[in-house]
Amino acid sequence: MSQTGYSKVQIYSSSTASNTPSASNLLNDTNGSELGINITDGKLFYKDNSGTVQVMATKGTGTIGGSNTQVQYNSSGALAGSSNLTFDGTTLTANTLSVSTSTTTPIVQSSGSLLLKTNGTTTAVTIDTSQNVGIGSSPSTKLTVYDATTPQVTFNNGTSTFIVGNNSGGNNKILYGTGAYPMIFYTNATEAMRIDASQNLGLGVTPSAWISTFKAIQIGNGASVQGQTNSVSIVHVSGNAYVDSGGTYRYIGTGEAAQRYQQYSGAHSWYTAASGTAGNAITFTQALTLDSGGSLLIGDTSAPTNGLTSAALSTKGQGTGGSRRSTASAMGITSSLAQNATANTYSFGGYGGYGLFVAEGGDPNAAWRAAAIVWSTGAALTILNLGSSNIVVGSSGTTVTVQNTNASAQAIAWSMLVLG
Repeated sequence: MSQTGYSKVQIYSSSTASNTPSASNLLNDTNGSELGINITDGKLFYKDNSGTVQVMATKGTGTIGGSNTQVQYNSSGALAGSSNLTFDGTTLTANTLSVSTSTTTPIVQSSGSLLLKTNGTTTAVTIDTSQNVGIGSSPSTKLTVYDATTPQVTFNNGTSTFIVGNNSGGNNKILYGTGAYPMIFYTNATEAMRIDASQNLGLGVTPSAWISTFKAIQIGNGASVQGQTNSVSIVHVSGNAYVDSGGTYRYIGTGEAAQRYQQYSGAHSWYTAASGTAGNAITFTQALTLDSGGSLLIGDTSAPTNGLTSAALSTKGQGTGGSRRSTASAMGITSSLAQNATANTYSFGGYGGYGLFVAEGGDPNAAWRAAAIVWSTGAALTILNLGSSNIVVGSSGTTVTVQNTNASAQAIAWSMLVLG
């Protein structure tokens, strides 16, 4: 008999294992709701509003598993605990946390920084409230990496490694890459600089395939400056030219001339070449040399053996006799024609072709200063007229004569520069 004011509860019972009541077995009406119980399985059943039979409760599975503070879980139908998952009323500790889901599962920190610790107490990663990340320390920027010995960040794709940071145990800043790959720098989404695997630098260009003993800075389409690993005194500057792995100079571009400058052992050399095709070999001509002794050689590569003095100029050009130079005494670098002399002539031996004569007045107040004259064999040419005083250059056979025709004229200082 039900208590007054309460509805009766009728329970249908079964002792058959795994037996579950059907919806028709359990009735819900104004008089009450019927329950079903399986006394073998220890399960209590009811029928919900949709007419589906549900399990309301199951019997206990035995004593609680594990030790103090260990969170209970179902282990094959029995309660169990593990030291890998504990809760002491304040701190939930999970030694291994694995999330397997197709949706985003956030880790929420309601206030303050989120700390990830290792060894129980050591803070490994800090994410502050400004979303700055610190590894090894509190962050001061979006990413801060701290290590007292070797603070570095490593990127690896399975083929090569790229490291940014300090060198091991030091304060030197490094960009470190493994494998024969270039290091490339971009500005405004455009490649600005490249260091190739041979340590050649290209500014606005990919460096050419230079020989291994050259280290080049290549600028734009064709300009470059080079040093050599096998010499401490060689410097090269070139345009539209590089040296390939076999030591051959080759054109970088097509349709433009090539040129290069070299400084070596105190000598300066300039080379030129006609235009050519990219990749083809270059034939350079040594057009100008300033040797270590101070001699300037045009179209020649070495100073004369007959004593060409310093500050002299030797050129190789027109004339049937090839290169012709005077001796030191004949050059007379600082000689002059005597004033008020009756025999104001000076002869240069050994010239049957073309020549260059530069004359300067001995009087610093003179109105004239310099003249550059070319003459041919057998011709006489007046290079300066000072009223009644003429400076005459002429030749007879293989002798070139410079003469002051006025015995009362001022002294004439002169230098002889040889062409041919």
